[in-house]
Parts: sequence; structure tokens; C-alpha cells
Amino acid sequence: VMQNVATVMINKLQRFQEVSQKVLKVASCLGASFSISVITMVVEETLLETDDGSISDSDEIASLVTSSVGEFEEDGIWDREPDDVCRRRFSHDQIQSAAFELIPPNERDLFRGSVGNAL
Repeated sequence: VMQNVATVMINKLQRFQEVSQKVLKVASCLGASFSISVITMVVEETLLETDDGSISDSDEIASLVTSSVGEFEEDGIWDREPDDVCRRRFSHDQIQSAAFELIPPNERDLFRGSVGNAL
């Protein structure tokens, strides 16, 4: 049953736009709780390095991350930290695991390295 729940969650997360999936992947590497500003910085750093030109600047990336954050909160994927309005947390550890599963296994070390370098 747990495997079926994980599969359903991964399928749900795969329906988000590419940038939103990137936000989830970064968050999954940062842990159960994370700062929106850190996620924005890491996504900006990694997208500007690898983007095909469709995203033009850091303001656009910040807007896309903010939009994703709202979407994740509405869908119950993330919750606000009760004592810090600038922090979010995965609403369940299985959601964090599913977000991590969005990263292809052969790219995980490189992705984690990119997150670490951006920090």
C-alpha cells in the first residue's frame, strides 16, 4: 500500500510545471523544513546555469518560485512553519521523498552538488 501511495504522489508532483518541479527537487535536498529565500537563490543559480533562454532574469525566477509556493500550499504539499512566515515544510515526509524521486537516480549526486554549490 505504501508503494502505491508513493507512486500516486510522484505522479501528482510530475503534473506541475518544470520550474515548480525544480523547486520541489531543491526543497527535497534541503530537508523537511526550508527557507523560501534559500530555495529561490538555489533555483535561480541552477536555472540560470542550465536554462535554454526561456527564463530571462532573477526577478522572473523569484516570481515563478513565489507562484509555486502558493500552489504547493493550496495543494497541501507544503505548510508554513508556525513560528516563521518565511519558512515552509513538507506536510508529510512521504511528500519530501516523492519530491526527491523526481530527480533521476543517475543525476542525484550532481543535483545535490549543484544545490550545495549554490549555497
